[in-house]
Amino acid sequence: MALVVVLSHASSKVYTDGLTWRAYLYSQPAVIGFFVLSGFVIAYVTDRRERDGLSFTISRIARLYSVVIPALLLTAILDAVGWLVAYEHYSNAPLFIGTCYLPFRYLVGLLMATNLDVVAFVFERGFVPGTNGPFWSMSYEITYYFAFGFITYLKGALRIVLLILLALLAGPRIIILAPIWMFGVAAYYLSQKKSMPITLSGLVLITSFILLAAVGAPSLQFWWQQWSLLDRFIVQDYATGALVTLNIYAAAGMSPFIMKLLSKYKHPVRWLGLLAFPLYLCHRPVLQFVSSFHVGTVGGIAQTCWIFGWIFAAALAVMVISEWLRAAIRDTLAQFTLLWGSTRRKPLESSTTG
Repeated sequence: MALVVVLSHASSKVYTDGLTWRAYLYSQPAVIGFFVLSGFVIAYVTDRRERDGLSFTISRIARLYSVVIPALLLTAILDAVGWLVAYEHYSNAPLFIGTCYLPFRYLVGLLMATNLDVVAFVFERGFVPGTNGPFWSMSYEITYYFAFGFITYLKGALRIVLLILLALLAGPRIIILAPIWMFGVAAYYLSQKKSMPITLSGLVLITSFILLAAVGAPSLQFWWQQWSLLDRFIVQDYATGALVTLNIYAAAGMSPFIMKLLSKYKHPVRWLGLLAFPLYLCHRPVLQFVSSFHVGTVGGIAQTCWIFGWIFAAALAVMVISEWLRAAIRDTLAQFTLLWGSTRRKPLESSTTG
């Protein structure tokens, strides 16, 4: 899914002469797939490891900001240099570049609030930092994380009040896709409770892949447009969400076969998994910057390898940095909460012993 988004953004004639133009048709379905997979992963970690709200919050902050911070720094540096050395290339970019209120764009990006209604009311919808358009989806993810945390770890009136406030801040465009994120949660718990027979799982898995390929077919694009709501092809979104959910559930039924097939490749698979988020959140500024330098004709092998080579090199560098940063953020927050907790307990302990 991360690769599909990269290829879709690179599909313009300016970057690859339309070499990967069909990937553009699958860009939105790929992000919808991210939402489903995100719900599945969050359900897994809360069921297996993060049994309280504090550990859940620390893990989410560490995971998100370990990539968000390097991605924003990379965007700021490349955009600043790019505008200086290749002004026309940036000013005539085929993809949106946010330039007005630039400091606020980076602040909003840091808060992952780019598409919240409260931000759109003050600035504009999709208030992304510079060339980093993929940041639009982070406000969706952070909203769903908050909502799931409230539902899982809080009770009573407080949970209801916070969910209402969150919905008001997020707005209908984010809330309307929340059930798709919950599809992933359902896929996890359903796979834990009961899985399909392995033969049926294999058939469903193959079928789901075929239908997902059909979701982005050019012949269906006009039909999807007839069912738009709040700037979304809502039927396509929900069809994609349902198919990705079915795909994950079917894969769970085939887990004995898949584990046997891929067990010796588990380290490369995990490595690629760690690469996906940095690749998604860092590729756009790298694409814009490196495509301004030519080592061959646009769409040729040399220029295309130049562009994608730098994109993957940058994603790899951010992945290495993010793994170190995630551990540092998690350890720092854990130590801070322990220190804060012990400080709060001291007056009670001294009064008891006194």
